[in-house]
Amino acid sequence: MQRACHPALAHLLHIRAKMEPLPSLSEVQSVAAEHAVLRAIFQQHQEALVGLLFVHALADLEEFARRLHRHIRIEELTLLPAYAALADLPRTGAPEFFIQEHRKIEEGLDDILNGMRSISPGPGSSRAVVALMDKETRFKSLLEHHEVREEQDLFPRLTAAVSPGASNPSRRTA
Repeated sequence: MQRACHPALAHLLHIRAKMEPLPSLSEVQSVAAEHAVLRAIFQQHQEALVGLLFVHALADLEEFARRLHRHIRIEELTLLPAYAALADLPRTGAPEFFIQEHRKIEEGLDDILNGMRSISPGPGSSRAVVALMDKETRFKSLLEHHEVREEQDLFPRLTAAVSPGASNPSRRTA
């Protein structure tokens, strides 16, 4: 169950939304398209991991982490403030929930990175790979849940608000 967001975070999102212009349609589409790229990199990491190609698995995971952190920053600095300013957001699509999920995703990623960095070739490495894959399965489930929420709420609402011909995007006035 999601915890309520700290009131100060909600307030900051709304203040930032009033200061920032809406993102462009191409910015929204680019961030949305990055999900497929991230999935492909993570898949590549997992294929290297099960192949016991630890150097490649770590390199792919580090690339995934770099791109995921960038993706989260763009969402939080550009998309979420604009989204927070839109009217009639669903309770389940509150901007604060996306931010809370981002923190959980970052924590899970740090755990996986630490696990990957601790694996070395030799006795016991297969057991360590299985344990890491278990963590990664839970992590992927969190990512998939988050991605579905973004694709159901965040991206469609922002796309509608910034699409050419959109009638004055419904923005909150308070």
